Amino acid sequence: MEASDQKEKERLRQAAIQNSFYGAGPTMNVAGEAMDRLLDTVVQVAADSKAASEETITQAQQIVIGVLLVCLVQQSHIGKIAAVGRQNDSLDVTC
Repeated sequence: MEASDQKEKERLRQAAIQNSFYGAGPTMNVAGEAMDRLLDTVVQVAADSKAASEETITQAQQIVIGVLLVCLVQQSHIGKIAAVGRQNDSLDVTC
């Protein structure tokens, strides 16, 4: 079919646009549903990642606190040993 005048060309162009829109509708719906499922998956992965990172942070905090307590205990023992050593040095009697 050949369109000779501008009005007929525009009508045919609009009809083609409308036809492509209706033809693409089901495909667009499927693509939209796939995007929704993908978004749900991304949200779930992000939630799992957040939970794992919070657990890791808690474990790291516990380790740091434990190491600090060990250092505090060792410092206390070293201080006691040094104090005993200073007492022994002050008791040192020369003949």
